Amino acid sequence: MILDHIKYAYGDMTGWGSLSHQLTVILGYIGRFAFPIFAFLLITGWKYTKNKNKYFSRMLLFAILSQVPYTLATYPTNLQSINNLFSLNHTNINIITLVFSFITSITYWYLIAHKCFSITTPLILLAGIVSSLFVKVNGITLIGNDLNIFYTLSIGLATLHSIDVLKNKSFNKQYHYILLFLILIGNLLLIALRADYGNFLLGIFLIVALYLSKEYKLIQSLCIIIWGVLLYILVYYNIGNFIAITLASLLILFYNQKKGFNLKYTFYIIYPLHLLIIGLINISLKSV
Repeated sequence: MILDHIKYAYGDMTGWGSLSHQLTVILGYIGRFAFPIFAFLLITGWKYTKNKNKYFSRMLLFAILSQVPYTLATYPTNLQSINNLFSLNHTNINIITLVFSFITSITYWYLIAHKCFSITTPLILLAGIVSSLFVKVNGITLIGNDLNIFYTLSIGLATLHSIDVLKNKSFNKQYHYILLFLILIGNLLLIALRADYGNFLLGIFLIVALYLSKEYKLIQSLCIIIWGVLLYILVYYNIGNFIAITLASLLILFYNQKKGFNLKYTFYIIYPLHLLIIGLINISLKSV
């Protein structure tokens, strides 16, 4: 993951061009291992967690905390020295996304939290507000249109929760299911499409596929390979990336379903931290 972001920021194809083409390509291949592993760990955590709301809240919190570092590190206008694109200072609010974030938080409070206070409710609202903003200050884009990987993971968890509700028939009234379905579709279209690995909602597709096949490691590996075909052959026509995805799928087969070292907060902290470091380097390069 870190190597992939370094490649994106400083490679010769998307970033500052500090890295050679060969090194850029190699780092890109290594970076392809990240998301399938994240998706697998996500559904494994969802399967074994004792508190699904707390798990979901943690994803939302870090989606909010990671957005500015993610934008600083990866947004195209932050990867070039030109500052006069559009304007030096610019703020925009997507009203549709903003309104929908209110609807989503209220729906969660009403249907899932059963009208009881939950920290998840304001986090849903705040994550939605952040996703509705575009902020540019002194030529530096602080919040852009693209959303970080925690938004993908959060929408993935929301989808899994919706699946669980449908399987368990948790609602007594039919319109509750309809409301939940509409809210989920809205989040997929307004947020998930803009998030990391949101191309054609393929990131969410992989999370759901791994969840539905969670009892069968071989099928999970096949799901990753199929996902690689869809994304890296049919969409991007990149055989090298597909081969890397195929290798990543083999790692699933070695999972022994035993808990290892408790490093769950390591990823949460490292993700925004390394993006912030890259982002600060980008700012220094723009000022040169």
